[in-house]
Amino acid sequence: MLAQQTLDPSGLRAGAAFGSEYLVSTSAADAAFHVTGAERLTVALPRGVGQACFEGSPTPPAVSCLTWGAITKPVPINQFGTGSANGPVPPNGESDQRQADNSILVACPTPKAPDTSKPCATVTPTPTVTPTPFAGVSFAATTATVDRDGRAVLRLRCPAGTDGSCQGRVTLHARTGSTRFGSARFKIASARTATVPVRLSSAALRRLRRFRRLAALATATARDVAHASKTTTSRLTLAIAKSPHHRGSTASGAIVSVGRTGLGQVLVDAHGRTLYVFDKDRWRRSTCFGTCAAVWPPLTTSGPPRAGRGAVACNLGTIRRSRHILQVTCNGHPLYLYAGDALAGQTKGQGLNQFGARWWAISPAGQRVTR
Repeated sequence: MLAQQTLDPSGLRAGAAFGSEYLVSTSAADAAFHVTGAERLTVALPRGVGQACFEGSPTPPAVSCLTWGAITKPVPINQFGTGSANGPVPPNGESDQRQADNSILVACPTPKAPDTSKPCATVTPTPTVTPTPFAGVSFAATTATVDRDGRAVLRLRCPAGTDGSCQGRVTLHARTGSTRFGSARFKIASARTATVPVRLSSAALRRLRRFRRLAALATATARDVAHASKTTTSRLTLAIAKSPHHRGSTASGAIVSVGRTGLGQVLVDAHGRTLYVFDKDRWRRSTCFGTCAAVWPPLTTSGPPRAGRGAVACNLGTIRRSRHILQVTCNGHPLYLYAGDALAGQTKGQGLNQFGARWWAISPAGQRVTR
């Protein structure tokens, strides 16, 4: 027992007048705890569960206990209980607390509890949230195209729930040996995917031009704003991007038709792949070159473009990207494919904000689809 004292109705009432919690200080307790008069008692509990018991009456013996935590072996209470003056016997995990009307009820204990009549059953403990460890970036594709400037275009994703952003460096190596192909820094917002161009070494480009494809091992070391670090690796295949001159074109000119997608009916190329326009472009002028063109290949043609079924409302034309390459336009807006659309009817590029502006699919009437 922490102390012995006599708790009688008058003592409890006096303690209530002073706002005492749990224990009413008597003269004996004053000396034991070095306090004066009725005081609030703060007890540092050495364990997560237990009972602090006080003898309410020596003859017959009656005990008053404070219980915290879910104890397995409570202090035994005799037939007298804790006495009417000391309140009911508290169940495991609960305690006796004085109310404003001087009654004593069972309620949940707190480190320094105010008077409360709230039953324990209604108190919901705050769940402990375990932070998710930083997972590092992931590789969104196992093939990376190499643009005409000798840069491998990688797609990296920063996982949702990341603290701030993912930033670090990605490095390309040969799968065997220690030959390094190139590296680049990146910074990606949480839950976002970004394209990261990695400039390849001269030796890597020579091998790539000779074999058209090159096996590589990509290593990305990233950290979040809390400086938690994670390194991830992935096997990649580097491939020279196909000339946009051959994408969606025929000897007599590219065909633009209407296809059904999750967005409804939109313009597609001869293979059913969704066509897009770029908000950054101007009328009859493309602003997408280099890395942008590797991710968003322009729809090109070797002759006058033709409108397929349903696309007659789109006034097809061409603009010159270079001396030998013509890009198809719809109502003067340059048309593009998206490298992330692997199958006909996919619209993964819809609404993406990349290379300075957003990309949109086009309706059969030649209008942006913004839903």
